Amino acid sequence: IGETSKTEYFIWFEAYYAGKNDVLEPKTLSGDLGTIKSGLDKQIIWNIKKDGLLIDESIFFKVYALKLPNKNLSKSLLYSTLLPGLGNKQAGAKNNTVLLGVAGYSAIIGSILFNQSSKDFTQKYLNSFDDVESEAHFNKAEKFANYSFISAGVAAGIWAINYAIVGSRYAKTKKMTKEKLLNSKEAIIISAKSASKTVSTRGVPPGLFADLSFIDANKNDILEAGEQGELIVKIANHGKGDALNLEISVKDSMAVSNIQVSAKQIVNIIKPGETETVKFAITTNTELETGKHKFEILVKEGYGFDMDPMYLQLPTFAFQKPKFAVSGYEIVDFGEGTSAVKQDGQLQLGEMALVRLTIQNIGQGAAEDINFGITAFDPNIFMENNTGKLTKLQSGELQTLVFTIVPNKRVQITDNKLKLNIKITEQTGKSTFNEPFYITLNQKAPEQTIVNVYADINSLQKNIATFVTDSKKFSTKIGDLTDIKTVPQSVTKRPNALGVVIGIGKYENMAPAPYADNDAIIMKDYFKKVLGIENVITLTNQEASISRFKRIFTNAGYGEISKNVITDSTEIFVFYSGHGIPDKTGDNTYLFPNDGVTEDLSEFAYNIETLYNNLNNMGAKNVTIFMDACFSGFSKPTQRISAENLIAQKGIKVKPKNLWRNNPKFTVYASSTAEETSLGFDVSETGLFTYYLCEGLTGKADTNLDKKITSGELRDYVAKKVKETSVKISGLQTPEFIGNENRVLVEY
Repeated sequence: IGETSKTEYFIWFEAYYAGKNDVLEPKTLSGDLGTIKSGLDKQIIWNIKKDGLLIDESIFFKVYALKLPNKNLSKSLLYSTLLPGLGNKQAGAKNNTVLLGVAGYSAIIGSILFNQSSKDFTQKYLNSFDDVESEAHFNKAEKFANYSFISAGVAAGIWAINYAIVGSRYAKTKKMTKEKLLNSKEAIIISAKSASKTVSTRGVPPGLFADLSFIDANKNDILEAGEQGELIVKIANHGKGDALNLEISVKDSMAVSNIQVSAKQIVNIIKPGETETVKFAITTNTELETGKHKFEILVKEGYGFDMDPMYLQLPTFAFQKPKFAVSGYEIVDFGEGTSAVKQDGQLQLGEMALVRLTIQNIGQGAAEDINFGITAFDPNIFMENNTGKLTKLQSGELQTLVFTIVPNKRVQITDNKLKLNIKITEQTGKSTFNEPFYITLNQKAPEQTIVNVYADINSLQKNIATFVTDSKKFSTKIGDLTDIKTVPQSVTKRPNALGVVIGIGKYENMAPAPYADNDAIIMKDYFKKVLGIENVITLTNQEASISRFKRIFTNAGYGEISKNVITDSTEIFVFYSGHGIPDKTGDNTYLFPNDGVTEDLSEFAYNIETLYNNLNNMGAKNVTIFMDACFSGFSKPTQRISAENLIAQKGIKVKPKNLWRNNPKFTVYASSTAEETSLGFDVSETGLFTYYLCEGLTGKADTNLDKKITSGELRDYVAKKVKETSVKISGLQTPEFIGNENRVLVEY
């Protein structure tokens, strides 16, 4: 379009459903839009999927071109210099105004003619000898000179005005919007319509997965009154097709509550391999009640490839009021600011003393911005510093305020006591203390009364925010994760050490133990690179048969460990991940090999007591055991995999013998107590205990930063992390430790 390649147009684009003329609203556009110069091969690109539109029908398009006024400031100024008005069109005007130029040049010619006339009369004035005639010539010369100056000024003004008009017109044209141009009288619009064409954004189904996390302000996974939390949903597309027009919403199961959740969010498109993150603010007010809320998290895809529902179970804790009490007082009648009748720590009439009054917060909530005021019921009691502020008082905390008291001898006394009143207010206004208290005359102050306050929130600590779903396409983010497969190299060397690493994830006669074989593969590298063990026997799955257990752990001369033990010199390290099985009485517990048989555990499983006795009798310098197994009779559950009853019985009470507890040579790390279930960790595809064991050995357990990790440091790190994370997955898991906590395991 256009007369020349220099003609400019403003281009825009519209889309419609064919047959309906319903307007679509393209947003993600690129190409030759907006202000462009005329020419061929122009194109407009509309990314329909990125706009999240679901189209599977015939549509057509309209393209509009609004001709823009020609404008060239340089040419306009040049033309206007040659002839005022001639450059107006170049600045954006519809036509040139040459009459302005005619007026300008007329003024110049007039100025020249008037100037010549002034010169002629000046010459006549110089040649005249008649006084009357000379004066007349002089006046005319002066008059024409003035006319010349005026004409020149008019000409200059015309040029200046034209320059101003050009500049103003150019600026105005440049700033004109499409709407203003459309409404102008000069608007010239060209349009074109395309043929209808069937367009479909529906393609190969996507594969959606979500990673969920919740964090509240004080990071205790309990939403307290007045607190704000945040639910973070990371949605990844692992499929082959685009996910379009996703709608993510969070809904509280309670119809009426004092919790507000952010509105639903829209994600237009997630391409294969891409991830989008959406966040929902969850806020409360001070009217929140203690309870448990269940939030339904829905991810709906435009073409119906929705995710299964996910639920956030979130305990809430009502606003806890502070509550004030006077715990006691003390009389100070010596030193600066006092004038005692008798310095005896008692208050007498007629003396000036200090009162140290102790206030305690015996409520469940903290108090802030505290104001106090103490007044007397008798005008004969004088006080100073009896009003003021206290700092923040946590639940159970005490603070002492000091004021001066002077009771004169006209005070009305009842029961030998002075009656005062104290009023205490705090920031929320929900707790006000306004009660009398008494100071006994001529007596020592009574003992203070201090109340032990126990926070109600402690009862909720085992019932914190958890995610629930039947889908395997959800995972829960548990803080920042470490890549434990990248194993650091320590400086620790154990040339005489022997290591055994066993991980059984797949069984011939038993349900799988999730990720146990992965545990062994990873721990082999930690044994070698971190613990400095050169000789490591590693068994996974079918390799870990009952016969191999017996060959490795027997203390007979042919045993794979015992035959290489140097008495009191060799260190033995054992790692086991897999099923642990109790017998029907709970008296004996077993490590379950790949080909184990539950009906005959004594023959086809390896007794823990036998393991201990054999290792103890090998004469090693010390023995360290890492056990990622539980003996509750259930398989390892994860967020995605439910626990299974391994022995088809319930109610077995395991009676741990803890044979190694009093043996100074043994150090044992167990993943859980006998009654608990050890968990798998989907995020790292390892056992939960194994993950934090490895993370601790990377150096994170070195709490005092001395580049050494002791048994105690590793114990504390693993126990803390496993307990914190386990309650977010399924239930509490409590690692146990036996051994010398000061023993150095690793040096970096």
